[in-house]
Amino acid sequence: MTCDHPFTLADGGGENHLPFGRQAAIAVADLIHQTPHPRITKVVALQDIVFSNSAIEGINKILKQYLRYYNPQTLEAVERVVKIMIQDYGSKRPHGSLGGLIPMERYKDPTLRLDRKEQIQQARAVRIEQNRQVNC
Repeated sequence: MTCDHPFTLADGGGENHLPFGRQAAIAVADLIHQTPHPRITKVVALQDIVFSNSAIEGINKILKQYLRYYNPQTLEAVERVVKIMIQDYGSKRPHGSLGGLIPMERYKDPTLRLDRKEQIQQARAVRIEQNRQVNC
C-alpha cells in the first residue's frame, strides 16, 4: 500500500478497532471523517503496510513514565511534561539502539561511535572484586 496523503497508523491492538476499543476507534473514525482536507487514511501496521509501529510504542511508554512521575493536572502542565520528555529523550538520554549515544550526538555526527570496552572491563573487574568480598 502506498499513501500519497496523510495517514494514521494503528497496530493490531483491540483498543484501535471495533468492537473492543469502541470509544477510541469511533474517535479515530470521526477524526478521519471530519477531516476531508487533507484526506487521512487509517492503516494497520503489519497488515496494510510491511512495518510495525513498535518504535512509537516504545516512545509512548517512556512518555507515560514521565506523565506518571510528574502527574500533571492541567493542559499547560501536560505540555511542560511533554517538553521535558522531548528534551531528555533527544538531548540527554543515551539510547541502546544508538550504541549508547544520545540522539543529538548521532544527528550531529552520524559516524560517531562509542568505545565502551574499557568501561565494561573496569565494571566487570569491580563486580568480580565485590563478589569476592561477599561472605556467604
